[in-house]
Amino acid sequence: MMDSRQNKVRVIYDRRIFATYHLFVLPRVRLENQGRVVLLDMVVDMGATDIVVDPEVFDGLGIQPSRQIYAVSATSRHRGARGKIERVAVSREPVAENVSVVAMDLPEGLVGEGLLGASFLQRFPFFVDYARGLLEFWT
Repeated sequence: MMDSRQNKVRVIYDRRIFATYHLFVLPRVRLENQGRVVLLDMVVDMGATDIVVDPEVFDGLGIQPSRQIYAVSATSRHRGARGKIERVAVSREPVAENVSVVAMDLPEGLVGEGLLGASFLQRFPFFVDYARGLLEFWT
């Protein structure tokens, strides 16, 4: 049930990519850790357990790996490292803190620079309407 104090936020995404691939790619998602900031175009992936970024981004943000993991995709098995990032923001909001992130080589040809998975998405009620190309979060 929605709290009347929550705000509905319509998220801006790349409409050209949506029209071609039916993927929501959010521009300039802000990842912050230890005073370092990276802005990435990220694919909303409701099937991904975590946020997934390239190992260079993970290392560049100074994220400390807490453990090695194996992930299974539709086509293969991948090895990566899991850690926590201090802050993730989509535009001004929604914003989440202390979010699980995985460093893993991203698929060649991916239309974004990372995956925005459940470690972020599960923190906010959200609504997706593919027919209308609509993505909204309640914060």
